[in-house]
Amino acid sequence: KKMTKVPDDQGGTFTLKVYDEVVFAGSDGTPRMYKIHRETKRVIGDDANKLKEFEKMLGRVYGLKFDDDGGRFAAASSLDGKGQVRVYNVETGKFIACEKVTGPAYTVAWKPGGKEIASAGFDGTIWLHDAATGKLVKSFVVKHEAKVASGAQ
Repeated sequence: KKMTKVPDDQGGTFTLKVYDEVVFAGSDGTPRMYKIHRETKRVIGDDANKLKEFEKMLGRVYGLKFDDDGGRFAAASSLDGKGQVRVYNVETGKFIACEKVTGPAYTVAWKPGGKEIASAGFDGTIWLHDAATGKLVKSFVVKHEAKVASGAQ
């Protein structure tokens, strides 16, 4: 895998950092992987840095997070009150759909070690899934208690 080293944009003293690929997703629901730095001449409207396109998700993708080694990423999407959470394999493009996501999903996070992912919806529901199988491990609702300042009317 080719990796490009470029200097940090901090001014005088340069520290080499490794830049590789990044995945973008948004309103069309399609995660796409791109090279960070262009290796060909820029042409208006080209997509020369695109490396891979992953299978489209339900609605808009709101959250996406790589695991620690960069071999997988989890993504959360929503449309019309429904949600979807998937774990994609970066190399193969295949995904595992997480089961029993009961509403819109807006964010994802990996548990240290990469065996589980957490995802959450706007209503405070949190789903914990086995990242290898997509099986629901646990779900719960976090309730927010609003505090009213004394003397408020």
